[in-house]
Amino acid sequence: MNGQTPTQLRPLASGLSPDERSGAYLLHLSPLLGLLLPSIGHLLGPVAAWWMLKSSPALDAQGKEVVNFQLTATVISLLLSVLAFVLIGAGMLGGLAGIVAPLAGMLSMFGAVGALFAILLPLSLLLSVYPLVCMVLGLMRASEGQLYRYPLTIRFLS
Repeated sequence: MNGQTPTQLRPLASGLSPDERSGAYLLHLSPLLGLLLPSIGHLLGPVAAWWMLKSSPALDAQGKEVVNFQLTATVISLLLSVLAFVLIGAGMLGGLAGIVAPLAGMLSMFGAVGALFAILLPLSLLLSVYPLVCMVLGLMRASEGQLYRYPLTIRFLS
């Protein structure tokens, strides 16, 4: 990006054509393809939109931001799924241990299920709402003619 740091990204409003602005809208809305293709649409939409629009430096930067954010959300979701699987498995194993020691088995099972509901369920709900909030913020910035930097994102693509 011509030697600029991410905080010095040029505003889109200076010399931005209407096509670039509508392209930014398309990039920020592209994860909604996940509603039609639940497993891969949230990644496939941004990658396809970015690939089509990356000839513009501003849209190339926004495309990378959207793809990086969706990749980050996917990795976090996968980690939460593995953790839920482990907790449910620990609860079941604890329940089986209840054959030998009923109190220990019951405490183990309730502890695992309690962690599932106390920690993983709220994190999963947050992970389902947070991308929508960020998408709306990205759309608002695009309507103002500015680049949007998604917060809490691992930069897989630079």
